[in-house]
Amino acid sequence: MSNKNKKVEITKFLKMFKLLKKKRGGFTLIELLVVVAVIGILASVILVGVAAFRGRARDSRRISDLRQLQNALELCFTRNGEYPASLADLTSATVCNVGVTQIPVDPSDESTYGYCRNAGNNRYVLGSVLEENNSVHRDMIATTFTSICPPVGTVRNGTITCQDAGANNHYCLTI
Repeated sequence: MSNKNKKVEITKFLKMFKLLKKKRGGFTLIELLVVVAVIGILASVILVGVAAFRGRARDSRRISDLRQLQNALELCFTRNGEYPASLADLTSATVCNVGVTQIPVDPSDESTYGYCRNAGNNRYVLGSVLEENNSVHRDMIATTFTSICPPVGTVRNGTITCQDAGANNHYCLTI
């Protein structure tokens, strides 16, 4: 083979290599599928981990709401000498007149918090059910609240069960 033929062969090879190199600009389907699968696995792991934090955040919100309601109930008692018949009375200008414009509701299902007062209108129980069964926020109480309000059912939708609050995920405040 002459030098001229070798140069022609090398030139042809270089041109073909450049053409092949230009065609290889994107990713293959397998590479894209692998990347999508890895992203999906990472996203599912992150979402599972975040769910527990969201439950704890809702529990903190419930406890904060109950403390705010407790403050409003104490203001009403200071002004009137008795606790209101219902939480809705806290918003009434004629019953309590303490500046409450809206009663907080449960952050997960928008149900009302549990509330009841005793017959003498000088004690009450206020409660909610927490999502975390071993919540650090929960008061560990073994007191039976039946002397104030006979508990029936659950604490959701305004009905209270607090007599076993130390053993489960009920959170109750009482005065």
